[in-house]
Amino acid sequence: MHNQTFSSGKNFHLNACVGENSGLSDNRYGYSRGFSDAVRVLLSAAINGNYRDLVTGEESATMIDGLIYPICFCARHHIELFLKGQILVVSGIRGQTEHISSEHSLKILWDIFYDHCKKTDRRLTKLATPIIDFITDFDQLDPNGQVFRFAYDKEGNEHLKSQHTINIENFRVRFNALSDLVEEFEIQSELISLEYNCNTFSKELSRTEIEELANLLPARSEWNSDAFINAKKSFMEKYSLSNRAFSRAIAIIQKSREFSIKIGIEIPISEITSDVFCRLKRIASKAESSDILSREEWSALYAVCEIGHSFRYSDGYDQIYERALSEMSESCISPSDVLRNTTARNDRFRIGLNKLGQISLLESFNAIFPKQN
Repeated sequence: MHNQTFSSGKNFHLNACVGENSGLSDNRYGYSRGFSDAVRVLLSAAINGNYRDLVTGEESATMIDGLIYPICFCARHHIELFLKGQILVVSGIRGQTEHISSEHSLKILWDIFYDHCKKTDRRLTKLATPIIDFITDFDQLDPNGQVFRFAYDKEGNEHLKSQHTINIENFRVRFNALSDLVEEFEIQSELISLEYNCNTFSKELSRTEIEELANLLPARSEWNSDAFINAKKSFMEKYSLSNRAFSRAIAIIQKSREFSIKIGIEIPISEITSDVFCRLKRIASKAESSDILSREEWSALYAVCEIGHSFRYSDGYDQIYERALSEMSESCISPSDVLRNTTARNDRFRIGLNKLGQISLLESFNAIFPKQN
């Protein structure tokens, strides 16, 4: 049956896309952003004291004593949606996905959210901590999301009986400050999620913290020195690590191409040698065909180029290589494109080699393909 109220209209630019048609991979963002925008729109109308009727063009006065309820309700619901969404995101970073759909208590949601931050990554805890003051304010006045929806509770008791006024301007300043913290947390939690997707972390340390350790350590050949002992002691004290936890971090460093080079160990990419660059030079000069490079070699060159992207972690090289090897056999990846990205426009290829700790290969490449000024 056609629904006349919730239907499309002739002015297509005024058709709001909802559900699967929203174009968002996760429509939780649409809901959360919508309630946040509603707060700002309503605050503007309340502070201005009027709004313009879209049909008549006439200005009508707004009643601040009435608008305060949908303003505060939308703000509170935005916070609830933020907490529920980030509980799902943060808990999933280390593979312990938790979804809270029916809970409305901000205090309970906050406790779950903050506990997952503490168990997941120190950066998340630091980002979340300033938000607690705002959660406390809303929880004190409206712990379960009913106070700004209804004038009375289920027992007939009047809401906000002891709360005589709410200053709109003060509320606007506080909500904007909260929005900035929420937005920054959402951005950083997404970036941290991408980092953890590399699977380069331990029970105690994130990839970033393990990289910090790699930068502190002397060369592997000097691990019997005082320099190593002092670095180890300092790092263990900073992060309250046991010897076993420290050893786990060391093992990760020694297996990582990017981190191991920092301690003087170069883990080679077996599919690429300096001879590959020599043959690449002949292909670029049209002296030879692309057949003088194998599928494995083209795939490895492609993977290094991909790692050169700013949003790529070096840890993804092997996965990208395997995918490229498969796609190369189906002609999804073109040798001519790889040739162009490794010879004519090769900055990204150089970055990829550097990120992968391929210092020897980078020197060979620069000798054969001198960097243009």
